[in-house]
Amino acid sequence: MHLDEAFACYLERKCQEILLMNDCLAAPLRVKPPRSVAEAIEQKFVLAAALKAEHALHDWALTETRWAGAQDAGSGPFEFSYGYQRADLHIRGPDIYAFGGPRRELFQRTIYTCSGMSAISALEMALKQMKAGADVLVPAGGYGETIEIIENHGAPLRLVRCDGEWPAQGSPPRILWLDSSAPR
Repeated sequence: MHLDEAFACYLERKCQEILLMNDCLAAPLRVKPPRSVAEAIEQKFVLAAALKAEHALHDWALTETRWAGAQDAGSGPFEFSYGYQRADLHIRGPDIYAFGGPRRELFQRTIYTCSGMSAISALEMALKQMKAGADVLVPAGGYGETIEIIENHGAPLRLVRCDGEWPAQGSPPRILWLDSSAPR
């Protein structure tokens, strides 16, 4: 392929990218096919800024303290509602472990939390109210602070590390603990 043809193909790809970005705007801008690398870059920066501004304008009231009648936020099939600094966060969505298969008996209910270590601590304190305790199954790669809290302050909860193999089903209740540092 000749250099002029390669450059024309490049500009055509950039034009398609620009049109795609522009189509994502509620009020698309007037765009022209770029004639140079600099024009392609400039148009993409302008469109990226317009997309960010549109998003910020739409979600301006979705702060940590949801105010001014903001609508509930969402991501995919999940909906989030909260008031003051997300301390009262409620997540609605599908049971992420509602699948069939040989391990379905392990999963009875999904509880979602947010707000970092305060939510983790609050959930752990609530779980400690279980008279018989429970095994807390933590996959490899679990967040270090979470493991430390369960190890040092979890009684009657018992930390069970799962490094690829699930332990045999036991008699106490079992809790699968996944956090943001757990590998997929």
